[in-house]
Amino acid sequence: MAPKAQYPVWVSPSAKRVWSTWPTAVQEKTRVACENFAKDPRFGRFWSQTGQSKLAADILSRLLKGAANSILLQDFEDVLAPARVAEFLAWIVCCDDDGDVPWAVKTGLKWLGIERQKKKRGRPVGGKSNIEYQIEFRKWSLLIDHARVLDLKKSMKKDVVRYGDTRLRALLKERGWRDEEIDVLIRLKTRRSMAIQLTANSAGVIYDTVQKALRSFESANIS
Repeated sequence: MAPKAQYPVWVSPSAKRVWSTWPTAVQEKTRVACENFAKDPRFGRFWSQTGQSKLAADILSRLLKGAANSILLQDFEDVLAPARVAEFLAWIVCCDDDGDVPWAVKTGLKWLGIERQKKKRGRPVGGKSNIEYQIEFRKWSLLIDHARVLDLKKSMKKDVVRYGDTRLRALLKERGWRDEEIDVLIRLKTRRSMAIQLTANSAGVIYDTVQKALRSFESANIS
């Protein structure tokens, strides 16, 4: 009998089901890559911007209010009393049947006044379609070409090493680029990656969202 696959503790059951369909070598490479990413200090900055992290910050704020005020205030909507949180955790730990845990969590969260974050189906409100991302991406690609950004970076490579990005930044500003856009142009190396990041920034989404949309659009339009 083959040994049971070992997964990191942070891998959810749904992810395990997906991982289990992959070859063992692929599973191991994925596990190592995820663990290395979790150790990267940049992960903390990325995580702080996620919805889950922001929700945690809100819950912490409510907990601190509950700790600073009388326990009599625990029923106020904006206060999360630590005593109630302790009761909630104890309730989960003491569930006799594992099948009762999801029910206890759902009920307990409602009792604490914490709304569960449910993934909505379909395109998020305000979200863009693949074609909209493609149009925005094309716009940035043309602007990058028109400003000859890649040629500038190549011709000024030695100057950038000697003087930092000061001269390149000044030239790009003269051509109408904003500082936050210039940061992207300087940091990234290819026109595609620059245009994707600029598209993501303008849409208020992450890089991977735009990249996935572009791939879906391109695969759907291959003749």
